[in-house]
Amino acid sequence: MKKNNHWGILKNFIYLVLIIAFLAMGSMILENYLEQVKTTFHFSPAYVTMICIVFFGGIGVLLGLSSKKRQTGGTIQIDKSRLLLLTLPSLFISLSYVWLYLGLFRFLPSIAPYIAANHYIVIVSCIVMGHSLITSFRKKPIQ
Repeated sequence: MKKNNHWGILKNFIYLVLIIAFLAMGSMILENYLEQVKTTFHFSPAYVTMICIVFFGGIGVLLGLSSKKRQTGGTIQIDKSRLLLLTLPSLFISLSYVWLYLGLFRFLPSIAPYIAANHYIVIVSCIVMGHSLITSFRKKPIQ
């Protein structure tokens, strides 16, 4: 007979509530700011990037933490290939509002309105960045 794991159910429920809270707060702050930009015409790419990385990257971190097992002893190892192949490109995409502001997409003029209109690319990239960042650190048990 299997023993019920109430802590596992509670832990997953807490992760779900935190993910919903991050999603709701990040979306609400981002949409309110973009509505304000329509009237004031003052756009801060650093502020929008910070909102995306904190809230939506936080969702990725929570998703990465939910799959980790807790170990007390050992040494921390860094998966460099995951950092270079997954986290770094998603960081570059997450910073695309800053790149637009700095004018790095002058050579591709059709990409700037696409990134400005579709925030979902940056949001998904922030989630991937947060998840890959937290899962690239592993603890190797002492043998």
